[in-house]
Amino acid sequence: MRPLLCAAVVLASGLAVGIFVPSGAASANAPGDGCLVAKSGFGNVSITLTRCLIFGRVQSAESIVTDDTVGADGLPPPRVIGWDSKHVLPDGSVRYTTNASSLGSMRFRSTGAVKIRITQATFLDLSVVGKGVAVLSNGGLNGAINLYSVDAASFCQDTFLPLTLKPIKVSISSPES
Repeated sequence: MRPLLCAAVVLASGLAVGIFVPSGAASANAPGDGCLVAKSGFGNVSITLTRCLIFGRVQSAESIVTDDTVGADGLPPPRVIGWDSKHVLPDGSVRYTTNASSLGSMRFRSTGAVKIRITQATFLDLSVVGKGVAVLSNGGLNGAINLYSVDAASFCQDTFLPLTLKPIKVSISSPES
């Protein structure tokens, strides 16, 4: 009786998750979704995604600018915490900054269609699953690790490459559509 009850609970929780996942959100098994991971990155990142699940943190950054490109999709807007000032720009995007004297870090997350620009980041850790493009560079900042991966075949666990001064444009997608 106990194994049957456990199986029923697992099945019910799986159905509940399937019901509450928004249709525009990315998932590990959505057709065409890829990944991007940055480890202890230093520099600049610009990401434009048509659908995604993205989260990350920076020890410090000149700014993080977010733009919810489809505001009426029913998904929450990008969220940034740990900022000292927040400004809505004329185009509707939001710029978050932190004081140089702040010892805390900024963290961010988003789902759906979004653009995120991070400038002059130090110790950037970033994970993205979804579909879109990114432009990465070390911005003249050199760090100890400063690596990224867009290896969809290993779900970004392998094939880490160094960030370079010259901006690198990468596609976040999987060859499987």
